[in-house]
Amino acid sequence: MRIPIALAALAFGALAGCSPTSEVAGKAAAPGKEWTMQVVGDDAGAVYVITGPDGQTAAARVADGVSTLVDDAAAQSLVGETRAALAETPEAPERVDIAAPGFSLKVNADDDSVDGAERGKVAIRMGGVSVDVDGEDAGGAGRGAVRISGVNAQAAGDFIDEIDDLSPEVKAQMRTKLGL
Repeated sequence: MRIPIALAALAFGALAGCSPTSEVAGKAAAPGKEWTMQVVGDDAGAVYVITGPDGQTAAARVADGVSTLVDDAAAQSLVGETRAALAETPEAPERVDIAAPGFSLKVNADDDSVDGAERGKVAIRMGGVSVDVDGEDAGGAGRGAVRISGVNAQAAGDFIDEIDDLSPEVKAQMRTKLGL
């Protein structure tokens, strides 16, 4: 039962840090001006990708305690590879499915699979913000992907600032590249 609880906590934490209605420079974020934030990782490191409404992207990689800005295409490739690998794992059984006007929560999790792997997915939709978390821990080797979309520029900037593993220099480079 560890996987569903951990994934739900991660998804709710991500959602709590995102405000689709925050004001940026005194003006509310306009519809269609949503930002997307993605994190993929495994035991060796993580890649953070932030994309603005105009398609501008900034990405950073953290490995062995060192953070660096990475090429957008390389980052998107790593995101795609991780998501593809996670998609190949068998779908975990549905544990939770809650829906109300303007809100939905779905949790699929399996901590007792035949191969010993723990898998889980959480999807939350609320107020125009979507949070999708997909993770797997097989034999002590974990990997996962988080995608948060529908947020404004303020939330994207806050997300960058709160990534503990990134150096202040890399955070500044990401903000500059995105015009934040």
